[in-house]
Amino acid sequence: DLGSGDGRIPIAAAKHFGAKAVGIEYNPQMVKLAQCRARAEGVTDKVQIKQADIFETDFTNATVLTMYLLSDLNMKLRPTILKMKPGTRVVSNSFKLGEWSPDELIEPENGYTRAYLWIVPAQVDGQWSLRDEAGGNSFDLRIEQDFQEIKASVLGSSAALSVKEAKLRGADIEVTLLDAKNQPLVFEGQMQDDVLRLKGNLGGKSTTLIGKRS
Repeated sequence: DLGSGDGRIPIAAAKHFGAKAVGIEYNPQMVKLAQCRARAEGVTDKVQIKQADIFETDFTNATVLTMYLLSDLNMKLRPTILKMKPGTRVVSNSFKLGEWSPDELIEPENGYTRAYLWIVPAQVDGQWSLRDEAGGNSFDLRIEQDFQEIKASVLGSSAALSVKEAKLRGADIEVTLLDAKNQPLVFEGQMQDDVLRLKGNLGGKSTTLIGKRS
């Protein structure tokens, strides 16, 4: 939790969800208060409150990031957030991350505030050489990316393939191809270690496509 104040969010994460949580707070008095609250709630084995500058602290190993910061601070943090592990969940109370559209909007029934959820996307932009893991079919795929929004196109395909749509959520990617008969071929998979692995059906048989950026 960036700018964790009195520690209520890390404490709640530990108490209600069993999470190991870290609060980063610059104000030393608030740090002491948060540490006292963690002791009172009996979660000091799961909660750590640090007195530190959020811009000088490495939080990139987190799987969930929460913050209640002004928009200009969010924007300063955005380059670091985008380099975090794909699939990392980022929740901001009230303030957005510029033109990076949230994946979800969360509004409580009382309408008092709102929260935004982003899923850190894998960086998949570029030209990919895809080949059938079992040999045979191969083609090049061009992906253009704007945060989690992607567009894809087949380059020089001998199989007369085209792309109907492409979706990205974290490291998970789904590409729907159209064959020569305009029939949809859905491939789903992930990007790991800069390799795309997509499973679907091609030429009437189950196929795994392996993609490497060229």
